[in-house]
Amino acid sequence: MLHLNRLNAKRFLTEIHKVLVHCLNTEIDGLRFEILHKVALVGKQVLLSDTVIVFLEILYRPEIDLYRVCREIGLFQERFKCAVCHLLLLLFILNLVRNSLYNHYTKRVEVSYYEKIGDTVTCIDEELPFELPEGWTWVRLSSACIINPKNSISDDTVVSFVPMTLIQDGYANEFTFEQRKWGEVKKGFTHFAENDVGFAKIAPCFENRKSVVFRGLCNGYGAGTTELYILRTFPDTIIPEYILYIVNTESFLVGGKQTCAGLVGQQRISKDYVCDYLVPVPPLNEQERIINKCAEIMTMLHNIEKSLS
Repeated sequence: MLHLNRLNAKRFLTEIHKVLVHCLNTEIDGLRFEILHKVALVGKQVLLSDTVIVFLEILYRPEIDLYRVCREIGLFQERFKCAVCHLLLLLFILNLVRNSLYNHYTKRVEVSYYEKIGDTVTCIDEELPFELPEGWTWVRLSSACIINPKNSISDDTVVSFVPMTLIQDGYANEFTFEQRKWGEVKKGFTHFAENDVGFAKIAPCFENRKSVVFRGLCNGYGAGTTELYILRTFPDTIIPEYILYIVNTESFLVGGKQTCAGLVGQQRISKDYVCDYLVPVPPLNEQERIINKCAEIMTMLHNIEKSLS
């Protein structure tokens, strides 16, 4: 049984409080409860509530080594032999409670994202701008798509030829084309095929969102301006329109603009930026829902603009 008179109880709480605050301060800078910074321990009464606050602080810090805390408290064992065992028991119980309450902390570590390039494995958590819903995943564009693929078809095949002027800007996702034989355009131009995503890589066309999903091409193939990046998605993984919306997001445009290099009027976004860009990829049914909702909103905006003109 713990026998402490009122004076010794106050001294005990004061000493334990000092040790716990010391453990917290040496473990991590800054406390969750700022009041702990202001507690003057020497010569003043320490309330049980103050010590409880310190215990709560430990409870909310899964990274603090409770065994280390116990060792620190053990330094007072000679002075408070009758109480230290009870406190140690309390701390071990606290450890069990903490582990129970903070299983999510472990889960958070388990869902960290790692990238393996060759034999090197790197945690990329700091690159991720936000957490994803369950079932989503982060994928770099270079893994999600083939970038700037090449076509291999007969020279006599009639294909679509698309200069930059025939691609609409904004969110229209529309283009027109001229007809050419493949032999005339296979060299010196950008290749693309049915369902490929194309977007401008040169300013100001890039900022103006000159972009499109190529559909309805002559014989399923085309060529066009060299100032395009082409993204070819893999079947049953990512819907082309979803990628189109990604490359038209403000975050993609702002980040790409920062990589522009070249003379004024001929600045192009870096291919490395495109390859390394992290795309949040949802399941296919969620991609379809997002695409349909975006299309619905764009139609509403178009009708509003039309009514105002």
